[in-house]
Amino acid sequence: MILKIKDNKYKNLIEHYKKNADIGNSDAMKNLGNMYFEGKGVEKNYEKAIEWYKKAIQLNNSTAMKNLGSMYRYGLGVKKDYVKAIELYKNAIKLGNNKAMEKMGDMYYNGEGVIKDYRIAMEWYKKSSIEGNIYVNKKIGDIYFYGKNIDKSYETALIYYKKIAKFDSIIAKKLGDIYLEGIIIPLNYGEALQWYTQAILLGDLSAIKKIKICYDRKIGSTEDYLKIIKICIEKKGTKRYFLEILKWCEDFSDFGNVEAMNYIGYIYFKGKGVEKNYEEAIKWYKKAIKLGNKEAIYNLENLLKEMNNMDKNNTTVF
Repeated sequence: MILKIKDNKYKNLIEHYKKNADIGNSDAMKNLGNMYFEGKGVEKNYEKAIEWYKKAIQLNNSTAMKNLGSMYRYGLGVKKDYVKAIELYKNAIKLGNNKAMEKMGDMYYNGEGVIKDYRIAMEWYKKSSIEGNIYVNKKIGDIYFYGKNIDKSYETALIYYKKIAKFDSIIAKKLGDIYLEGIIIPLNYGEALQWYTQAILLGDLSAIKKIKICYDRKIGSTEDYLKIIKICIEKKGTKRYFLEILKWCEDFSDFGNVEAMNYIGYIYFKGKGVEKNYEEAIKWYKKAIKLGNKEAIYNLENLLKEMNNMDKNNTTVF
């Protein structure tokens, strides 16, 4: 089969898959199916995706079975057929595919091709989790949390949410809300702050709004907030988030905290939520250095190098 590559970014990858597919590698065949399905490097083409998935299936590739099953489930490139989808999912499950187990759970959860049954859905989700599918734990947690045809259990929901919250910022923030509100379980500010911090670590700076509540209530230690600040200043976010962080730093610096002084310097150096201001950055770095902060020395050196490079670039030679 000749592949028409439309995006050179994927050229080497596609050629690699094609080379390995030609010698019978089922994962390469499945990956080519994925490229056609998603339109990466080639024109999106469900027919060709199906063709490659079927080649991989002939070699017992369970992920290709699961993927083709989903195409039948949603009617992508084929007529929608729940029976065929379930058949392919079950074949993949026989080969131990934990994502196919999750898909079977979805079929029962939504009543697609089967009678809707949350208990059977739960059984499939738990099998999938046991077999190593981390992300399915959110679905298990939701069923316990909302009491979907089973006894509602917030405590059990939290157990499953915590398994996924290390990788999912939405769930991490949800855990923070649960502990901060203290309505369905006893209020726990320490846990709330921990999970909001995790959400930020995963890239969701909107959790700062909730951390502000903890800060205003004087929950947590200076070290807790300095940890949060260190995470935040390396990430991208809106102006209002960094202005809040700057306020924390200024509060801590008033009590002589050198880390906070260094972070204020960095905020002005990089223009995080404020206009870049080298003079202000230098002032704060020097304050931190005077009190023994070594990181501020390194940051100040970088700032001076940047200023020096800017001076060179702005020099006109006649």
